Amino acid sequence: MIPFAYFIIFLIGYIIFIKINNNKLRIEYLITSILYIILSTHPNIISILLEIISCRFIANEYYIKTNVSYKCYTEDFNIFSLIIVFPFILIWVVLIPGILIIKLVLNKN
Repeated sequence: MIPFAYFIIFLIGYIIFIKINNNKLRIEYLITSILYIILSTHPNIISILLEIISCRFIANEYYIKTNVSYKCYTEDFNIFSLIIVFPFILIWVVLIPGILIIKLVLNKN
């Protein structure tokens, strides 16, 4: 959600800049801003996703590291991990970097 918020803020600022200076919308600036936002938020998002499924051992029980009021390895934890967290990890760790690498290789000339 954070990258989208950053992009919306950039887009609003860019549109205001275009209106004030009577310039045309340039797609290169939008693509560059999307790449910058993805690359700058990438490590933080991966860290947050991994912390959500990380557990810590407290008083003979495993609890979620980010919120110790929830236990790890319960049915709800497993469902949440499989349906929400792992797909996002797959998207942010494999899919997005893979697409960026393919685009860079194809457009290197």
